[in-house]
Amino acid sequence: YFAMVARKTLDYLCNYMLDEAGGIHSTEDADSEGVEGKFYVWSREEVLQVLGDEIGDRFCRLYNVTDAGNFEGENILNLTRSYQEFAEAEGIPKDELRDQMRTARQQLLVVRDKRIRPGKDDKILVSWNGLAISAFARAAAILDEPRYAEVATNAADFIFTKLRRDDGRLLHTYRNGKSTLDAYLDDYSYLIVALIDLYQARFESRWLSWACDLTETMIKHFSDDENGGFFFTADDHEQLIARVPSFQDSSVPSGNSMAAMALLRLGRICGRTDWVEKAETTVTAAMPILTRSPLASGQMLLTVEKMLSQSFELVIAMPKDSDDQQLAQSVLKRMPTTASLVVLKDDEKENRADYLRGKATIGGQPTLYLCSDFKCSAPIIGDGAILDAIEQLRENLRAVISGE
Repeated sequence: YFAMVARKTLDYLCNYMLDEAGGIHSTEDADSEGVEGKFYVWSREEVLQVLGDEIGDRFCRLYNVTDAGNFEGENILNLTRSYQEFAEAEGIPKDELRDQMRTARQQLLVVRDKRIRPGKDDKILVSWNGLAISAFARAAAILDEPRYAEVATNAADFIFTKLRRDDGRLLHTYRNGKSTLDAYLDDYSYLIVALIDLYQARFESRWLSWACDLTETMIKHFSDDENGGFFFTADDHEQLIARVPSFQDSSVPSGNSMAAMALLRLGRICGRTDWVEKAETTVTAAMPILTRSPLASGQMLLTVEKMLSQSFELVIAMPKDSDDQQLAQSVLKRMPTTASLVVLKDDEKENRADYLRGKATIGGQPTLYLCSDFKCSAPIIGDGAILDAIEQLRENLRAVISGE
C-alpha cells in the first residue's frame, strides 16, 4: 500500500511539477476558479453520470462518495475499507473488483483532466528540491524505478548548474531564468542529505564530493560555535536584527535537524569524526526542545535514534570495469537502516577516507568489507557470500532488539 502511494505521489510530481530544465517546481494551488479543491472533488451525481449506476454506485460506496459529501458538500475520494474487505462484502472476487475500479478511475481521470487546473508556483527552491531529490532517489532504489533516479539526478544537476554562485556557494531560488538570494541553512542541509541519498541510488562519487564541499561551507558560515548547532542565515548574509537558530520542525524539518542528520551520515561514510562530533553538539543544543516538545522535533529524534544505534559502514569493492549495480541495490534493500553503503571501484583513488584505503576486490570478484565505527572485518568475496552476510547481520540485529 505504501509503495503504491509513493509511486502515485512521485508520478504526480513527474507529470505536473517538473521544470523543462530539470528542477522541480514548488507548489500547486489548493483552489481553482476561486473554489478550494474544485479540481479534485466529486459529487455523487457526477460519478454516476460518468460510470453508470451499477459501477458508479459501487465506486461511491468504496470511495466514500455520498450525496451529503465529505468536504464542503463535495467528496474527496477516500478509500475507507481494503479491497479484500469490500470484495467479500460485495460477494465478488477481489481481482474483479480491482479491474473494475481501475477502469473506473481511468474514466474519471479523463473527465477531471478537462477541468481547469489549479495555478502553480513555478519557482524552484533548493531546500524543497532537496526533499524531492531524497524522495525520488530512495524510491528509485527501493522500487527499482530508474526513471525516479533520473529525475533526482536531473534536479541535482539543475541546482549544480543554475543555483550556485561563482565561488560555489548556493543560491536559494530560481524562476524564469534568474537565480536570486543567498541560500539559507535549510538549503544546505536538505541538499546535503539529498546528495547522500542520490549517491546511494546511483553510487556516483561526484555526489559525495559535492556533499562534502557543501558541508564544509555549511560549517564555516552557519555554525553557532558558542551554543552549538547552526544559525538560519550565514555569517555574511544580509544584516538582520538577530541571527537565530531554529530546532523546531514545521511543515518541513528544521534546518538544524537536517544538518545533524547530514553530518552524522556523511561523517560515517567519509570517516570524518569531526563531522560526527558536530552532529552530536547540534543534538545537544536541541535537547531543550527535544525534552519539552518532542512532537515538534521528529526529524531530530530520527537523528538521535541513528546516533544511538550501532553504526555500520558497508564497503563493496567492485572491479574497475563493472557497471552492474544489481548487487549494490540488493544490499541496499537488505541492509539495516542504521548502515551506510559505499561502493568503490578498484580505480577510484580520490577522496578516500582512512578506513576505505586498501579496500579492493579479491580475485576480481565483488568484495564486501563490513565495518563498524570504521573498524572492518575480513573481506567477504562474491555476490552470494555478500548477500548471505547482510542477511546474517540483519538477523543478529533483530535478535539484539528482541532480546533473544
